[in-house]
Formats: sequence, structure tokens, C-alpha cells
Amino acid sequence: MENMTGLLRKHFPQITTVVNNMTTRKSMVAFGEKEKVYYGPGTITEKLGEFTFRLSANSFFQTNTVQAERMYDRVRDLAKLQPEDVLYDLYCGTGAIAIYLSPFVKRLLGIELTASAVKDAERNAEFNHVANCSFLQGDLKEKLTNDSAWNKEYPRPTVVVTDPPRSGMHPKVVDRIIALSPQRIVYVSCNPATQARDAKQLGDGGYTLQEVQPVDMFPHTDHIEAVALFTKMQV
Repeated sequence: MENMTGLLRKHFPQITTVVNNMTTRKSMVAFGEKEKVYYGPGTITEKLGEFTFRLSANSFFQTNTVQAERMYDRVRDLAKLQPEDVLYDLYCGTGAIAIYLSPFVKRLLGIELTASAVKDAERNAEFNHVANCSFLQGDLKEKLTNDSAWNKEYPRPTVVVTDPPRSGMHPKVVDRIIALSPQRIVYVSCNPATQARDAKQLGDGGYTLQEVQPVDMFPHTDHIEAVALFTKMQV
């Protein structure tokens, strides 16, 4: 890797860091088990709106930052955020959505599996002087079902934003979101097929699909992100 790092820096002098992200698993995975930094700080910096984000190799962040900003603006508009809202950001990654929406709500809680992403999220909130965001690390299904101790520290959400991986949400996660009974759910998806599957479960649980907005995050491909608004049915 030292030789490769030297070649990369020679041919691409704009590179600011080189990280080897390693895994022992024999399958295609996005996140490794450990990292080794060969050059630079081991992180990169991106900017969305007025906020700056420091990102490590194992942390998820939208690659198309221009469209990501537009997409998060759409999330904000669909969520119809109010100053007294409590927002849960599920699968929060490095805290991009939570921090981006922080000026518009009273309190935010992000939940994320990847420990390095949670550390990034906490650092990003501190760096951007965002005081109303908290982050929990752990498997979302466990956090929302079996691990309930943290519930006492946080008020129930009035709004939930969820941005799961391509596989969508586990059925127990959807059930728990329904049980939390937020007024509005904004579902960001990179796989409309699993989003449609989860939308049916949300509908069966008392939510109405109000609007879906596709966002072209991957030009010249057939892939899109889809932002969907669900509202709680009035009884």
C-alpha cells in the first residue's frame, strides 16, 4: 500500500488522504472491519448548505453533494417542520440530515449502527455548534425493540426521517415506528422497490402516503433516490 499511495499522490496530487479499509469477509461489503491510514488525516471534508462535515472511510455520506443538498431541502419541506418538533433521524450515518434540519426543530435524535459514523456525527454536531442533536450507536432493530432504556431520556418523536440501506427497513423497525406514532414520516430511499414494500406496512399501520419526490442522485444511470411523505391517519 505504501507504493500505491506514492503512485496515487504522484498522479493525483489533489488527494488529501489515503485509507485502506479492510475486511475478512468473503463478500461485497461497503464497510470494512478496520482501517489503516497511509496518508493524510484519514478523513475528508464536505459542505452542505451552511454546515461542514468531516467523514471517515467507514461512514456513509451522499456522494453527489449538490443533489444531496436539494434532496435534504425537499425532506425539510415535506416534513413541514415546526419549532417544537422532536425529530428522530434513523440510519443517520454521519448526522447529515439531522444537522441539516437542526435549525428547524426543538430536538433531534440520530440512531446509527456504524460506530465510526456516530463518532463523526458527534464531532460534526460539535464542530457546527449544533446543540440540539444527540446520537445513539447500535442496531436500529435492537434499539427500537429490545433496548428500551434510552427511551426514558428522549421524548417521543413528532417527525421521523428514515434513510435505510437498499434492503429497506426490517419489519420490526417499521412496526416500532408505527408504535412511536409520529405525526409525519419522511422516508428517503435509494431503492424504490423496498420503499414500496415498507410503504404498504406503514399504510396497514395507519399512515397515508401523501407524496413521493424522485431525486436524480446518479446521472446517466437508472438509479434514483425517492423521498416519500407519510402522515398519520386521523381517527
